[in-house]
Amino acid sequence: MSGRLSNLVGCCALALAMSCAGVAAAQAQRAPAQELAFTTKVLPNGTVGRGYRFAIQAEGGTAPYRFRVLDAKKLPPGLQFDAISGLLSGTPRQGGSYSFNLEVVDAHGQPLLREFTLRIFGTLEVQWKQFPVVQQDQILGSVEVSNYGDDTFDLTVIIVAVNEVGKAFALGYQRIELGANTQRREVSFGTLNNLPYGQYVVHVDAVAEVAAKNSIFRARLQTPAPLNVARP
Repeated sequence: MSGRLSNLVGCCALALAMSCAGVAAAQAQRAPAQELAFTTKVLPNGTVGRGYRFAIQAEGGTAPYRFRVLDAKKLPPGLQFDAISGLLSGTPRQGGSYSFNLEVVDAHGQPLLREFTLRIFGTLEVQWKQFPVVQQDQILGSVEVSNYGDDTFDLTVIIVAVNEVGKAFALGYQRIELGANTQRREVSFGTLNNLPYGQYVVHVDAVAEVAAKNSIFRARLQTPAPLNVARP
């Protein structure tokens, strides 16, 4: 009798364990999957002429994933995108800021769309440090020049103000040696120049030479709207 009771107890314990396992499995199947999301939030910057390689990552949903750039023409020239690995690679040929929409789809066809922006620096870059302002009959400001290349530049920076009739007035001129991978060298302008009244657009031209390689690099900048130098 005791043997039969032991067997009965054992069978009940086994059935209970299997039942609990089945409930746990069913609960796991009903548990919602993690929401599909991009783990990549920001793309690292690139530089013209330098190899670029970065894999965009996603998580959640159900792997494997497939990626797609909705308009491949918006990628920086020289870069390619792999739909399976999410790898963006190549050698950028042109500087600028490039925005494009990227879609990821999981194994069940769940899609997710996100816009990414990739900044490609030119070998020579110029940007405003102090945006030009009018002070009485002067236009004052400064720019920053950057060398993202591997060679020292013989750099010339010319800043002029052009009025509404096309007459140009010099605001600044500098010729400097800008070392390889030197960024944000400031060039000020306008401190000694008195201008006739009128509407002026400020133009900045930077020209860099690497004589040993017979190479020339250029960068330009101008104010988006005229600045008004009023009558005294």
